[in-house]
Amino acid sequence: QTFFWFTFPAVMSAFGEFPFIDVDEYRRKYPELCKPHRSGESEPLHELVFDATRTPASIVNEYSIKSYKQIGSAFYTETEEINQNTGIITYACTAKMMKFEGSGKSKRKGVAKQIACYELLKCAAEMDRYKDFCILAKSKAEALQMLEQIKPEDEDIAGAAENQVPAKVENFVGNLTEFCIQNKLPQPEYSYEEFGPPNARFYMAYAVIGESKGVGREKKKKKDAKSAAAQDLLKILEPQVVDLRKATDQLEGNGAELGTEDEDSEPIEGLLGVAGVNVSRAQTEPEPQRALETILSDKMRFLSFNCQYRDLEQPSTRGRSQSILSVQYSKAPPQPIVHPDGTVTTPKVDKDAPTMHNYVFCGEGADSKSSRDEAARMGLVHFLTYKGPREVTPAADSVES
Repeated sequence: QTFFWFTFPAVMSAFGEFPFIDVDEYRRKYPELCKPHRSGESEPLHELVFDATRTPASIVNEYSIKSYKQIGSAFYTETEEINQNTGIITYACTAKMMKFEGSGKSKRKGVAKQIACYELLKCAAEMDRYKDFCILAKSKAEALQMLEQIKPEDEDIAGAAENQVPAKVENFVGNLTEFCIQNKLPQPEYSYEEFGPPNARFYMAYAVIGESKGVGREKKKKKDAKSAAAQDLLKILEPQVVDLRKATDQLEGNGAELGTEDEDSEPIEGLLGVAGVNVSRAQTEPEPQRALETILSDKMRFLSFNCQYRDLEQPSTRGRSQSILSVQYSKAPPQPIVHPDGTVTTPKVDKDAPTMHNYVFCGEGADSKSSRDEAARMGLVHFLTYKGPREVTPAADSVES
């Protein structure tokens, strides 16, 4: 009672009308007017009491909400960095409240935020403003000692980077560029599509060479979508080049005759689909474009096809014309096998197999026609080694006749 009557004028002058007094704020601003209890202990604030079991972020956020008029709201800035040598992702967080500021780094985003809030509280203590956060200490040194109790575990990012085995970050965009240069292919063309609201964008990227297209699906960053598209296109182009190299190795391999590599291997198809014809004719074929269309017109092997030539504006490193041949085809379904006894066997069909196939071939020459012919010869080498469905075995009555 004595405390109330003696301090009432001070209360009225400091806060105005009595019903709007914030008791906690009054006790914080005027601790000398708060008399102790009969037990001899000071009366603590009933809500904002410093608790060593709480985290720095919870202390900053709660007091920011309750005392925003006096101190202000806390603002956080979060970023992430990746070490290209080790592949370690580091998160950085900066916490700001009026003139208090703290920053922290960690391999975990939550730990980085706790370190930033802890540094903010230390900044307040260094400026003798620790009582603003209800750190009920008698001095700056005591406040810093109390903050040591809630200090988050600081991870040794540098030590972790040294001890960890460097992770290989695959550069698929660079790999695709190098792949195209080595195999005399044009550089890919990239395009992008954006989806989602402005605060949650995601991207799809497309990498195109001729008729072959790689797709990078739903990535938060455009560069990640581009890398995924390049990786997808590499998966499409690499098997084609491998098949082409196998055919070329057969032509240049130690003088061995084609079609007789192994006793168990099937004979290689000839220029017009007849077994036993030398594939090396493709290298000297006078009209390779017409010969390629003749092969693809074989309905026993190909159901449909489409050939497109495109001349590149940029010449090769030797100053010669360059052309690209894109071949899209669908395989003919396997024909039923008629045995001499009259029985018919229907081959199995793979339902999961793709219906359309895309191949790209590149050629160079003195002019547009010669470069297109060279691309067609590359296509001949590939399709001559392609084993389509075998011819239908004649029926028993036709054999007898």
